[in-house]
Amino acid sequence: MLSWTIEAYRRGLISSGGGVDSLNWGDLNSLLHILESIVNKTNEFYTTLSKDLRYAASVYGGEGFALQLLGNEIAGYHMGYAYSIGFRYGARHSRMDSSGYLLDQKYRGKLLNLLLFIQETN
Repeated sequence: MLSWTIEAYRRGLISSGGGVDSLNWGDLNSLLHILESIVNKTNEFYTTLSKDLRYAASVYGGEGFALQLLGNEIAGYHMGYAYSIGFRYGARHSRMDSSGYLLDQKYRGKLLNLLLFIQETN
């Protein structure tokens, strides 16, 4: 959500004229402002963001960089294919629960075969 909001601002999809203050990468105050404004629903934009990322991108644009999986924002520690496979099969989002990091490292270069195997078993 934070990444999409800043990128949408930088690309001109949202502007400071709509009640959105200047948002910048690496600026802790910008990030805290976004979070606080979403929680408090300080204006129409932040109320839209409070619904979910997919909805906000459908209203303001930027679907191409609204990273989500099945309507849920991708975790900040997304660990590769194992995360996506675990999410698909209902495993919890933690990389520790789905062994995402271990699987990515163990089968590096072999994941295509694993994905094909999973596809064949469905």
